[in-house]
Amino acid sequence: MQTENLLDIVKATLRTLQKQNISATPNHYAKEFSRQAAKWRDKIGELKELDTLSSEVFTAHHIKNKKIDTYYELTKELIKLSKVKKLSNLDYFVSSLEELISPSIDHKIDEKIKKIVNQIKDSPDDILEKRTIDKLKIISKERIEQDRQVIKDKTSDIVKLTQLMAKYFDRSLIQSGNSLQEINKIKKELDELELSSTSRRELLLLQNKLIDTIYELGHNLKSSQEELIENQSKFATMQDHIEKLQQDLHNVKKQNNIDFLTGVLNRRAYDVEIEKLENQYQIFNNKYAIIFIDIDNFKIINDNHGHECGDTILKTFANLLNALTREGDIIVRYGGEEFVSIIIYDDIEEVKKYAYRIKKIIEENNFIYKDLKFKITFSAGVAYREKYDCYHTAVNNADDLMYKAKKAGREKIMFDDGFEI
Repeated sequence: MQTENLLDIVKATLRTLQKQNISATPNHYAKEFSRQAAKWRDKIGELKELDTLSSEVFTAHHIKNKKIDTYYELTKELIKLSKVKKLSNLDYFVSSLEELISPSIDHKIDEKIKKIVNQIKDSPDDILEKRTIDKLKIISKERIEQDRQVIKDKTSDIVKLTQLMAKYFDRSLIQSGNSLQEINKIKKELDELELSSTSRRELLLLQNKLIDTIYELGHNLKSSQEELIENQSKFATMQDHIEKLQQDLHNVKKQNNIDFLTGVLNRRAYDVEIEKLENQYQIFNNKYAIIFIDIDNFKIINDNHGHECGDTILKTFANLLNALTREGDIIVRYGGEEFVSIIIYDDIEEVKKYAYRIKKIIEENNFIYKDLKFKITFSAGVAYREKYDCYHTAVNNADDLMYKAKKAGREKIMFDDGFEI
């Protein structure tokens, strides 16, 4: 395009703005320049590029082309399109919300979920408000707790049924008499099992099938009772052999899981037991704490008095820990002079009382080897499983706290909530 033509467009633009009493701001100037240059638009590179970009934007969003004179106008259109897309995504999320938070098992909170979903549908922007997010968090937590309770109830109900049926099956093998009378008794006991409401519908069919099965057993066993009684002694002998084999197997397994020196569980058993506790925590929320315990200055005792003396100290220490730990809790020799207690609790005060008790008893008692007496102290770290995303992190933190207690002067028990004994 010739320079003279370009100068003419500039002059015409400025004259028009002056005549219309419009200030020559960059936006006003660009818009009027675009109008004055209409017939040379294809020859001015910047305007040609603006038209190309505008066309690409509107085509990409599947909307009709608009006349765009300046980059300012194109920017405003892009902002509008961006807002429309965000609102569209938000609407899709709100429409899917009920499906996302609906219960998997229990449906007692369906009405609560519908109420908050309808509120959000009426005002979608509320989904970003803190109060709405807090309500959704509370409902999600309630849903998880109710589902967990349903699983507990169903598990308990199945145990009740299987125990009852096992009892009557055993009895039916050796007992004569009126089978129909026994069936009626079983029906009565099934009705009195007090099954939870969450299981009643699912287990009703199972109850009927069990009763039909026992009825058939009663008729079939009547013709073979004499043969069963005749072979009862053989079954008893076989059962004695099986029980002995099971006991032998149990003893071997137990020996493999016991530390030969101290008599408490060894590291192999620890790995198995903590996996069990973790499963119970995940399914039933059974809380547990991990306590790492290390005898202070144990190397000095070994170096000065020999390994036999050190072994005696370890045995005595393990016996005291074992005696002070409740049934169901776990004591493990983790390695060397290091032990681990795993304490199941409802209230964290139980764990603190346990820690205080073992510290007091260990430090108040003399450890005796031949004619020598020793005062023993220990350092420990305590982590509560529920405070961590995984139990590996809880274990590592308990171990770290134990070493921190040693560095802080020993004879200390440090908890992950800042408490210290």
